[in-house]
Amino acid sequence: MSARLLESSSVNATQTTLNGTVNDSVTTITLTSVTGLVAPGVVVLDRQDGSSNDTPSKREYVSFTGISGSDLTGVTRGVAGSTAQSHSSGALVEAVLTVTHWTDMVDFLQVEHDSAGKHVISTATITYTETVRLAVTSIASLAALSLPVLAVPSIASIALIAAASISYPRPTQISWSWLGSLPTLLTGTATQSFNMVRATRNWTIDSVFTSVLSAPSLGVLTIDVNYYSTPTATGTSIFSTKPTLDVGEFESSTSATPAVITLTSLASGVYLRPEIETPSGAGELMISLVCRERQ
Repeated sequence: MSARLLESSSVNATQTTLNGTVNDSVTTITLTSVTGLVAPGVVVLDRQDGSSNDTPSKREYVSFTGISGSDLTGVTRGVAGSTAQSHSSGALVEAVLTVTHWTDMVDFLQVEHDSAGKHVISTATITYTETVRLAVTSIASLAALSLPVLAVPSIASIALIAAASISYPRPTQISWSWLGSLPTLLTGTATQSFNMVRATRNWTIDSVFTSVLSAPSLGVLTIDVNYYSTPTATGTSIFSTKPTLDVGEFESSTSATPAVITLTSLASGVYLRPEIETPSGAGELMISLVCRERQ
């Protein structure tokens, strides 16, 4: 197969003649005119004689990769089942569609298509694609998509999507709030707990966000979110580094020490409950977990 598809001539019924004789082995052929010919391509020599009589015994198909002046260069002799042979000066040269065009196109398409015509790509990374409909079973990263319909079960990272319809696991935001000033913890009380929330699906926790309308003034505000297999079970923190708000800060995204989630996979039916560990004089607290459904 050629590095690119063979071209047809730029006009129909392109004809010219040989400018000089050629033997059966030369790889550069000089023509009287190359008007209409496009490289790479295929021409037939001596299909007919000067009286328009068919000459099958003299007929030879040749492919070429370039055109220089009036010369066809990079010529391959005897293609499409023909035989390389000598030709006289003035012999008819024609640009026609041949079996070489067809087989080259089939070989070219089969690189990324199966026998049913479906597009098959084995490349792990696709930088950019434009398509009418795309169905993907697994994606590590997409840089950009532009399409009317997108169906994706799992996306780790998409930098840009331009689509009329996008289908992927819906995100779920679980939120807790505390109105007014956060309570001062009683002596001997380690935390102040919120109500439990039960997971109704298999969830993957992607991120946590904590904010207040009244910033902590007495120290660092620290919260935790615990996981419970049953309402009466002992809770386990989902964090290795708990969310904090520094003095004077209003949201956790600006904290000096970012939260680190270690327990990201939740099964349907388990429970979650946040706790205030150090109120630090803050108020109007909101805690949000962003999750997505897992199949």
